[in-house]
Amino acid sequence: MAGKEDRTAQRRAQILAAAAQVFAQRGFHGARMDDIVRQSGLSKGAVYWYFRSKEEIILSILERLMRRELEGLKAHLEGQGPVRERLLAFTDQSLGEIVAMRELLPITLEFFASAPRDAKVSRALQSYYGDYQDLIARLIAQGIEGGEFVAVDPTEAAQAGIGLVEGLLLLWILGVISLPPASFRALVRRSMERLLDGMQAGG
Repeated sequence: MAGKEDRTAQRRAQILAAAAQVFAQRGFHGARMDDIVRQSGLSKGAVYWYFRSKEEIILSILERLMRRELEGLKAHLEGQGPVRERLLAFTDQSLGEIVAMRELLPITLEFFASAPRDAKVSRALQSYYGDYQDLIARLIAQGIEGGEFVAVDPTEAAQAGIGLVEGLLLLWILGVISLPPASFRALVRRSMERLLDGMQAGG
């Protein structure tokens, strides 16, 4: 059983890696399943056994990234030390992973745009951002309870933080913010520092 599960995981990873290359070259709408099949080196039947469409493939790529982000955030929630530093550490970690897949970021925008018309995509994004917001709100609540932050609404503060990062990321993807990756990550960190400084008790 373990061997079969390992082969399944390997095949799925092989297909997702091939799809990422095709999406980066052709864009989401320009990519075809036949292109992904050819890039993967597998038979068409094998690819369709694991994924019925390119929509399922891109959703799997994004879900894998989202799962890693949520796991990282949970680790910071359960960690020790000032909440401010844990939130900044998570921001650095998360941005590092996102920037590493820079070539795929425009494709994610194409895919996100389909959410109003695709219930499956909409549910996946709502679930992810709901969990993301809840975990950050719980971290901020820890800071309030520990006297580190002033008594703000944790959910509103979480929404502000998410909006800040997502907004900057959107502007970077669109080229409005024209910075190399390292400088962009530094900009996001400074922006988060200013937001958290505004919540600091005694500040």
